[in-house]
Amino acid sequence: MTLSQLVAHQTKGYARFHQNRRNLRIHLLTVSIFMAGNVLLLLALWPLSGWWAGLGLILMALALAAQGKGHGLEEQPTEPFTGVLNFVLRILLEQWLSFPRFVAAGAWRIAVTA
Repeated sequence: MTLSQLVAHQTKGYARFHQNRRNLRIHLLTVSIFMAGNVLLLLALWPLSGWWAGLGLILMALALAAQGKGHGLEEQPTEPFTGVLNFVLRILLEQWLSFPRFVAAGAWRIAVTA
């Protein structure tokens, strides 16, 4: 699957996997935590800082763990990852593109109030 196909696939099915109110609230909090960790990890590359990189990885891991618990509340389980590259691409796309777009479009509010 190409990157553009993955984006289209994730966008098309996103609401189906994000309907539980608690899961949505978890995502509202943890996506920004993941993003902060991701930015810290990238900033740690210059000047090579193990402490900042470690903090970034911890924030990202905590956010993903909480989101994993949130997805466990959903009636529709998420699609399994097909490998490491699929995992990395899907996670980065969800955190930086799909969920922010879901929020900006107001679809999360519809799901929370439904």
